[in-house]
Amino acid sequence: MSLVKANLSGVAFRSYINNRTINYGANAEVGFIKGISIGGPTSVDGSDSIGIRHLQTAITRSSVEGSPSSPCLELLYPGMWRFRWIVKPGQRQILVRTKQIRTFSTGSRPTMTVKANSKVGLNTNLTATASISTDWTSIGPITFTSTGTDALWVELRNNLMFTLSPAFFDHITVT
Repeated sequence: MSLVKANLSGVAFRSYINNRTINYGANAEVGFIKGISIGGPTSVDGSDSIGIRHLQTAITRSSVEGSPSSPCLELLYPGMWRFRWIVKPGQRQILVRTKQIRTFSTGSRPTMTVKANSKVGLNTNLTATASISTDWTSIGPITFTSTGTDALWVELRNNLMFTLSPAFFDHITVT
């Protein structure tokens, strides 16, 4: 009998358990434990059909790049990194420095999105895009007036889909 009942997470999990009988059906059991599904599959830009975000891969620390100095956050592939920002009532503003070595149209530039939260009076997502440059530039500031105290999700995205080029983020300023 299984100790954990869940969906298989895939072949990557198989290397951590014994390789006895592998049945990929819904009720498959491998040894005494199964992989755990943490949500539906997502696309490379982090969106999915059921509203659950997967863990994002290829997010690391760059010890070479940075503004004003290294280190900084590096998103190696298309995708996003997000964090929670606690806001209180009043005028709020957020700004981040970014760099992408390859530069293309505005639709593929790094972006920052402040996700909607009606508890603070923010009823729509606010998004800002980096200007076209191969050097450090700013995203934002995104400014809004908060009517309450709560947390907001802020997403930093590498949107370059047709070629691999890392996006660097540094020096997040909030007021």
